[in-house]
Amino acid sequence: MAIQELNSAFQRDIGQIVVSAIKRQGVGNELGLKNSWLGLLGSFNRIEFMPFAPSKMAEKMVVPYASAGTAEYYDLDSAPQAAGNESVKTANIAFASARDVMRIRNFDEAALKSEVTLVNEGLLGHNTKEAMKNIVDIMEKGLRDGLGVGSDPYGMAFWVNNSSVYGNIDQAVDTWSQATLINAGGSALSLKHLREAVEGVVDANGGEVQVIVSSARQRNKYRELIGSKTTNNNMKIGDAEYSVEFYDDIPWVVIPKMTNSVVYGLNMETFVMKILLQKAPDGSLPQLSNIEQAGLPFAMRYLGNVNDDARYAITNYHQLVCRKPWQNFKIYGLSTSLS
Repeated sequence: MAIQELNSAFQRDIGQIVVSAIKRQGVGNELGLKNSWLGLLGSFNRIEFMPFAPSKMAEKMVVPYASAGTAEYYDLDSAPQAAGNESVKTANIAFASARDVMRIRNFDEAALKSEVTLVNEGLLGHNTKEAMKNIVDIMEKGLRDGLGVGSDPYGMAFWVNNSSVYGNIDQAVDTWSQATLINAGGSALSLKHLREAVEGVVDANGGEVQVIVSSARQRNKYRELIGSKTTNNNMKIGDAEYSVEFYDDIPWVVIPKMTNSVVYGLNMETFVMKILLQKAPDGSLPQLSNIEQAGLPFAMRYLGNVNDDARYAITNYHQLVCRKPWQNFKIYGLSTSLS
């Protein structure tokens, strides 16, 4: 009976942590996602929800490359040219899973005293939200630093690179798949670094830099470069408002806890954050139109009791996928000194 009550209370509480808390920023954001990687992906509408995962995969990539076909002008009575061959590379990108385990103490004792509502429901909601915040914290770290090693997810450090391996795509060999990387060699950020990086994306790889992301330190370095010309602007992206600088009309966003020596330039259209929907207690999946009321994508699993303490695992299944890494840049090895 106590476990049924706990499940019921859990569903009530989790139903109030809506998906908009992951997708949107704001002062009232319950999971504390203001100026975050998740918030930025949500603002550009780059979060997708999957009702199920075929073979535990977030994405099965098929990347055409090195087409031998050649378009040409021709005379009306000339024979057509030979058909070209197209080569493809493939990669299966598995889900990563983030988990926290919470404990509800003395639940049965409280239930016997009819104190469940007074004693435990508030505690349950508090513990649930704390577990979710813990998960979001490690998701943020994974989005920033994840290299896909072991149980780690793929993050920006993996995708915006020139030596990562995913499926049968090896960036060190398949140079067409490399992002534009600029090694500053310990020097301070310069306009030349930025110009070379943007031109690498646009001129060499046919991409578009939609946003520049860095730590506050490198954003301030950029302010020093521009001097009195720079202005701090509020810009709305999706439903979220950001305080930004601009480089060549590209918004520059600061994300806390970013590596101080790195500046990213991202084509957000090349990224997608896949999140696996979790089933409701009756085994059904929520309709996407009702997802905010569903309180997903977190899942809850009962792990049993230790003495009178009920233990529950809170889980989120997700993965960041970049479909065109070569349309992004990273300037790294930048000086982090204040002078």
